[in-house]
Amino acid sequence: MKILLKTVFSVLFAKAFIFSVYSAEIPQQSSIAPYADGLFETLLRENNIAGAVFSMVQDTSVIYNAGYGFANVRAGTPVDPDTTLFRIASISKLFIWIGVMQMVEQGKLDLDRDINEYLETFEIPATFEQPITLRSLMTHTPGFEDRIYKLFVRDVAEKLSLSEVVARELPKRVRPPFVQASYSNHGTGIAQYIIEIVSGMPFVEYAQKYIFEPLGMRNTTLLQPLPATMAPYLSHGYAFANGRFLPRPFEYVPLQSSGGASTTAADMAKFMKALLNNTCLNGNCLLDSATFAQMTKPAFFHAEGVNPALLGFIDMSVNNRRIVGHGGNTLLFHSILAIFPNENTGMFFSFNTAGAGRLTRRVLQQFTDRFFPDTVPLTTIINLPEGYLKPFGGVFRANRFSHTELFKILARENAARISVEDDTLKMVLAGEVSRWVPIDSLLFRNINNNSTIAFSRDERGKIANLFIGNRPILAYNRNTGIWDWNWHRALMNILIVVMFYVLIVWPWMYVVRYRYVRADRAPVTLPIMSKWIAWFAAVCFLVFGLLVHFNLPPGSELMFGIPRAIEIALVFPIIAIPLILGMLWQSIRMIDAPKTRIRSRIFYWVATLVFAASIVSLHFWNLLGWNY
Repeated sequence: MKILLKTVFSVLFAKAFIFSVYSAEIPQQSSIAPYADGLFETLLRENNIAGAVFSMVQDTSVIYNAGYGFANVRAGTPVDPDTTLFRIASISKLFIWIGVMQMVEQGKLDLDRDINEYLETFEIPATFEQPITLRSLMTHTPGFEDRIYKLFVRDVAEKLSLSEVVARELPKRVRPPFVQASYSNHGTGIAQYIIEIVSGMPFVEYAQKYIFEPLGMRNTTLLQPLPATMAPYLSHGYAFANGRFLPRPFEYVPLQSSGGASTTAADMAKFMKALLNNTCLNGNCLLDSATFAQMTKPAFFHAEGVNPALLGFIDMSVNNRRIVGHGGNTLLFHSILAIFPNENTGMFFSFNTAGAGRLTRRVLQQFTDRFFPDTVPLTTIINLPEGYLKPFGGVFRANRFSHTELFKILARENAARISVEDDTLKMVLAGEVSRWVPIDSLLFRNINNNSTIAFSRDERGKIANLFIGNRPILAYNRNTGIWDWNWHRALMNILIVVMFYVLIVWPWMYVVRYRYVRADRAPVTLPIMSKWIAWFAAVCFLVFGLLVHFNLPPGSELMFGIPRAIEIALVFPIIAIPLILGMLWQSIRMIDAPKTRIRSRIFYWVATLVFAASIVSLHFWNLLGWNY
């Protein structure tokens, strides 16, 4: 009896101890409210953001729901977390992935089956031997390029049916499946289309019936535009310019449910409570617990030591705390949904102003640092041979970019720059500087915390790829060869010098010789036809450059439509091609022209090569022709 009582007492004490430790790290409303209020009010004030919304839940309870700033600045309408709708962009994808897994449970879809077996109106090209499957779509590893043009539109007339969009804008396959993850909007759009085919209903209706209604999410819709009963409650999306908030037009998402949801913080709280309880709320379950567990298990790894890709969800773990969820960005709205399974906590927040996207990861990190700090000691730094770090330096571009559109040049902006300083790696990414120390031969941690980055080598043993710990749906590939921006920049500078000489110096020298040098004493110059051909080729480059420079719209406006002046500008490099071929022919003829000064011939040969290389550069960046 004594032994039994002792055992029972030990168990009860252990449970009490575990509960006290667990409870100590779970934030309460008394601590959340002042922290959230102070943080968001400061962010809105210091970053010129019109409004924001925040919600945090634990298990089946809402800890805190709050709105900040304005949903309508001009009318002075405050953000209400219960009624104000925010656009949550790619968080909408979670509804699609849950729909896929519902179909898998019913035996209507197979994650490992070639998706061409489901598609009806178009077919995925067999570019590689391995087919694209729903599993590869859910892990963002189908190997698609990214497509940007018309990702958002402002005119409802441009919003085609989903089948038309995914067929007409089918991305190019640029790598085999399961080689690298590269976030794909269009891949999710294809999955949505497959659900529509198999279920026999538009996904907006499917989600309403099988996701929103079971969870009581009455203020959530995928319809674009919003229903008349919900439209008055939608927050405006703003841009801040010249000291004031400017309301911008509604952003239609042609890929529909891949980024088109509008919802309230209160409804997202319901969704988070369901996710914390195996998708069950108030007796209604979206998925079987085993199926949901499958979605949050690692499904693809870039490298050891960095977050894995999951089935639909994104592993955003930091501070050695497991976090699954999703982010979402339109041009105007910026949101994050984060679930902390081990802490039984969920958090959602959203901003309604352009430019706030740079803050979302920072806000998640600040909340995690404040309420779920890393209690694991810093990983031990290892000693490496002298000079070992040098090969890690370089520029690594994100593998998510358009390979076929003129937006390819944006790959230059989304790049990590690595340099070696004081036995550490210095990384500059999106304007932020961080330093990393080695904890394994290819694995590094942040000098101040346990965040990680990893590298991989190519078949020759050279450092080829960079992987950032909490960005599992992207890889960064090293810039080499023609991807080296320094080559293109040097070429552009030389082109400007050559154009100046051809367009300005040549005519000036002609005038000088004509007026001041006797004909019998003038040196033998290049044939006049050669000069005219080169002069017109230089004019083509000049007009192209000027039209692009003075008509390029600000920010992301180009994705809504290409200005007429830019379309005209793209004509001139094409006109330049036959002229450059003419220059090449003239250059060959000059080889046997001993009377022409050698320096004149050398310059002409150089000009021909520079013009030809510039055409190659434009072709590489998809600026040769109308690639959009």
